[in-house]
Amino acid sequence: AQEEQLRKQLKERMSLMQTEMDKLQMLEMADMLLTGAPAAVVTIHDAEDGQDMHTETVDQNIQRAITEAALGEGDGYLALPYKIGLSEAAELSRALSSGNICDLDLRDSVLSQEAFAAVCSGIAQSSSISALNLTNNHCVKDQGATSLGKALSESSSLATLSVSNCLITAPGAGELMKGASKSLSLTHLDMSYNHIAGD
Repeated sequence: AQEEQLRKQLKERMSLMQTEMDKLQMLEMADMLLTGAPAAVVTIHDAEDGQDMHTETVDQNIQRAITEAALGEGDGYLALPYKIGLSEAAELSRALSSGNICDLDLRDSVLSQEAFAAVCSGIAQSSSISALNLTNNHCVKDQGATSLGKALSESSSLATLSVSNCLITAPGAGELMKGASKSLSLTHLDMSYNHIAGD
């Protein structure tokens, strides 16, 4: 039903296209949206106002958001509710050392353990990050909690951390608490809705 609705919307949009080339480009965009295939920026001429519309991939959105945050745009707040690959995680890790990212919101994002470890490395080295939200981030688990615990022990600025509903069990919680006990900056830790005995 969702695909049918999308096809209908695209068909309506195509009726506004003036040239065959415009229609061809619209069909290419339709294929990208319906199949989920990776694509570069698709540029489509708008017949109504003569402007070009740009459709960006998720990867490009992530990279732009990270770059802007590293340059000090956005008041130090960066939210990335996406699937984050290793290359984006490495870029984020480097951006955290810029001193401009204070609040990192990774609620509902999806990372591999390798990508999450890269982010934790950036957190450990950052002198500016004060809040990290990992709520509903099911990639964390015990292995991620161990990486995060190490980052906590090395961080000089992280004050607020949420790992609510991150599929952490007792061993991972132990590693996280070990790191928290060594932190000189942490003041709030939310570990609710995990699989910890007594939680």
